[in-house]
Order: sequence, then C-alpha cells, then structure tokens
Amino acid sequence: MADEVMQTLYFSPDDSIPMLHSLDYILRSYNGVSAKDGGDGRVSICYSTDHVERAFAGNDTANVDFETRGVLLHELTHAFQLEPQGIGNYGNSPVFWQLIEGMADAVRVMNGGFHGEADRPKGGNYTQGYRHAGYFIAWVTEHIDRNFLWKQYQIAVGDLAKE
Repeated sequence: MADEVMQTLYFSPDDSIPMLHSLDYILRSYNGVSAKDGGDGRVSICYSTDHVERAFAGNDTANVDFETRGVLLHELTHAFQLEPQGIGNYGNSPVFWQLIEGMADAVRVMNGGFHGEADRPKGGNYTQGYRHAGYFIAWVTEHIDRNFLWKQYQIAVGDLAKE
C-alpha cells in the first residue's frame, strides 16, 4: 500500500521522498479514527478500535477491510508527505492543515479508498480540508491537469525546480 501512496504523491524516486526507517502500527480504544505521529523517518500510526467496531456494524468484515484500507492510505500519505514551508504548522495554520489533510484524502480518493460519490461531501469548499479538499484535488487532477496534485505539493514544499 505504501507504493500506491508514493506513486500518487511522486513522479519518480528522484523526487524528495522522506525516508521511512520505522513504522509502528498501534490499535487502541479512543474516540477518534486514526492519527499519525512522529517524524524524521520514525512514524507511528494509531488506529481506533472504537472506529473499527463502528465499521464492523452488522458483522460486515468487508466494510472493516475497506475502511481500514482507506484509513491506511490516508495515514501513510502523512508518513511520506513533506511539510509545507513558510505557512506555519499543523496546530497554528489553517492553510497548512487544509493542505496536509486534503492531500491525504486526495490520495485516498485517487486510490479507491472512499465509496466514490457516496462519500463526497455535498456543498462546502476545499478550505474545509479532509474530504472537501481531497475530492476537489482528485477531481482537478482527473479532469483538468493530471499533474495537479503533484504541482500543488511541489509548490507547498518549495520544490519548484523539478516541475
């Protein structure tokens, strides 16, 4: 699955891909869905067993598998993302947050990690991050400019020389 994420985010191994030395995958009970922590090549992903239980409603193992794959696409994107430069950080910049979460959901959309139109938010706009931005980025990439995701990412991290 990591290869799907990297092939969606990057054109080639010559791109500035962050090295991942270790990945810890943690299951625990909490109110969220999933979260990535760490950096400098050492990442942990925590997945909520409460969320897994909700996905298993009706004993639907296929839904648990589908949802877990989608969540992993999103969180692995975070593991391989470079952070935007010059716009603050995740905790203090809405633009930083919108870009990071929107791109992670765009990778999920572009790799079949959502149920297509059924999961696309109706109304709103891309500045709302997550699915709003993800579906927007995926749509523009599919219909207008196949390099749109890559270009937005390169602009954000200040790596325009490779365009």
